[in-house]
Amino acid sequence: MPLAAKIEKPDTDKDAAIPAHPGAAAYIDGTERTFMDQYSDYIWGGVLLLSVLGSGSAALRHYIKRTSDD
Repeated sequence: MPLAAKIEKPDTDKDAAIPAHPGAAAYIDGTERTFMDQYSDYIWGGVLLLSVLGSGSAALRHYIKRTSDD
């Protein structure tokens, strides 16, 4: 495939004659963000929230069970 060696990357400028797809331009420019780059704050916030809710639920169950045994 000698013609495959002649393939060039597209022009990623905004004022190009034929604009590149935003995802392709981010990949070519090296500014592409992964799933974890985009959503890691939400994931860790969810983990933190679930752990607080779980601990609160366990404490409430312990309190309810302790008062019902008296």
